[in-house]
Amino acid sequence: MIFGKRDCPHTQKALADYKKELKSFMFIDVDNNPRGMEQLLEYSNGKHIVPVIVNVDPTSLIRHHALTQVELYCAGVRIGCA
Repeated sequence: MIFGKRDCPHTQKALADYKKELKSFMFIDVDNNPRGMEQLLEYSNGKHIVPVIVNVDPTSLIRHHALTQVELYCAGVRIGCA
């Protein structure tokens, strides 16, 4: 999972790298997702920094079902939004 902001160059670089490497990931735009911001703060120990990249077991992503407005990528290609 990549928590970030669309206008952040570091977030854009992380997204581009994941896509280039054909990695699957979820992108959570914390500017448009209050629950995503809460999760970012949990993972970053309360620090407002982006991007925050969290490697999780894909089978555990079900616990993030409360996240809305996330982009899903499979092998670096956007496959939809949740």
